[in-house]
Amino acid sequence: MQEIKCPHCGSKRLFKDGKRKLSDGSKVQRYLCRDCGYRFTDPRVRQTLKAHSGISFNAGEMLRALKLEVEEEKSESGPQTRETTVPLSEMTVRGKIIEFLWWMKKQGYADETIKSRSEILTRLMRMGADLFNPESVKAIIAEEDGWSPSRKANVVRAYSLFARWAGIKWSPPKITVPEKIPFIPLEREIDDLIAGCSKHIAAALQIMKETGARSGEVYRLRWSDVDFGNMKIRINNPKKKSHARIFKISSKLLGMLNSLPREGEYIFSRYSSVRNMRSVFARQRRRIAHKLGNPRLQQITFHTLRHWKATMEYAKTKDILHVMRVLGHKNIKNTIKYTQLVDFQDEEYIVKVAATKDEIIKLLEAGFKYECTNQNGLLYFRKRK
Repeated sequence: MQEIKCPHCGSKRLFKDGKRKLSDGSKVQRYLCRDCGYRFTDPRVRQTLKAHSGISFNAGEMLRALKLEVEEEKSESGPQTRETTVPLSEMTVRGKIIEFLWWMKKQGYADETIKSRSEILTRLMRMGADLFNPESVKAIIAEEDGWSPSRKANVVRAYSLFARWAGIKWSPPKITVPEKIPFIPLEREIDDLIAGCSKHIAAALQIMKETGARSGEVYRLRWSDVDFGNMKIRINNPKKKSHARIFKISSKLLGMLNSLPREGEYIFSRYSSVRNMRSVFARQRRRIAHKLGNPRLQQITFHTLRHWKATMEYAKTKDILHVMRVLGHKNIKNTIKYTQLVDFQDEEYIVKVAATKDEIIKLLEAGFKYECTNQNGLLYFRKRK
């Protein structure tokens, strides 16, 4: 019988971690890696896991499989405007959701966007909303006190797109999303997190730390995007219509990438999606925060590293246009918030002294900032801990 080992680190030191019940009623053994904390299903059991809605999480494969059926239905009767609300069966609504998802696919929406829209619409349906009755959807949104304003705004955006596709007239409710100041961790906390994660997650975190790239951009990185000779990395698949970027990377990151197995065209192809990579990181982060006794680590997300990079770049250069280029923003309004994120006056710093040209270059490359020169000609540099 094939020996079971962790698909992330290859360790054979495993705990049995309960059984998972599948959609067909069968059960499959779950395992927890004692070395990296990764939780996985018995790889000897081949199952296609479905979303709670019964729709595959792999939006591309699902939609391609349903293409012919949907096109035949749409040729017979396209989306209709409903002047009066007629209750539809659950299976009929599911079919309409699938048609809508296929329309999104043809319009060029990203798979992550398609998945989130599918989950939101299915959730509304399960909560009793009639997707073809806008007032019913409004009532669900208004009555759901457990949703944050940003969550409600996402639901409104998802339904607005569905309503536009279906030809439904509706007036979206006004949702005010309060602006929040993002959490900016200390650099040593980020480094602690990177040191404790598995090598794939650690490499992804280090890329985000050095480039400020979004998690989706990192997930789509190809091996061909890394110039090992010149120590550079290219962000050639930017999200949210941002600009492509190129960054100089550290020897540390280069070594981390070189240690990863090349399992395909993409660097992080072992993860089925960004969401999968994020959930693996969340489990490892929880374990590390508990081990180090630092609950602040639990506040660090993939996007936190983008905020951290932007804040540090502005603190170092005071050049908002430079920060805008680093982040790939097309609108400077999205960048201005980083000018007021953190006041470093009360923070702790590492102070270094340099006397030679080589020492100065080494400190500047490590992110230290020049402060002053004393009477003996020694140069003082400092960097936030």
